[in-house]
Amino acid sequence: MKKILALVLALVMVLGVASVMAEGSKQTPGGGGEGEDGIAVNYVEDTEVSEAIIDNFKFENLPESVKSKLPENYTKINEMVTAQFVGDVSEVADYTVMNFKFNTLYTADTTVMVLIGVLPATADGEVEWFDPLTGTVQEDGSINATLPKIIFDTIQNKPYILAVVSAAE
Repeated sequence: MKKILALVLALVMVLGVASVMAEGSKQTPGGGGEGEDGIAVNYVEDTEVSEAIIDNFKFENLPESVKSKLPENYTKINEMVTAQFVGDVSEVADYTVMNFKFNTLYTADTTVMVLIGVLPATADGEVEWFDPLTGTVQEDGSINATLPKIIFDTIQNKPYILAVVSAAE
């Protein structure tokens, strides 16, 4: 009886770990970051469109125009969330440093790439990706990236895709 109980518990643990791994680094809504000019970013509940895009995303499907601007060997997607700017984005400077916080704590002084994409109208549409942004990991494990005004002007306060890419190991 003890062996059966031990096997059942082991199975439950394996399934629990597998479900956590399958969930990846999906963020809980309400996390996010902040930036200059009083702008914040919240990770929000997935929309029907963003959920389909995130669930079906493959690095290989990024447009060549985006992949070609990533450093060599930067192919590992660490984060991919639905995010939304909060605040008056019409008043941001030409370039605004945003700080992004994730459950994953990155190693300070390393570089990652930040991808921001405009969501399509439907789940079978194409994400319009901006050029990759260089992200610098801070002492607290968060990421700073400088966003050009065009990103705020285009997205405004609508949900968008935010991803973090690092070098493959």
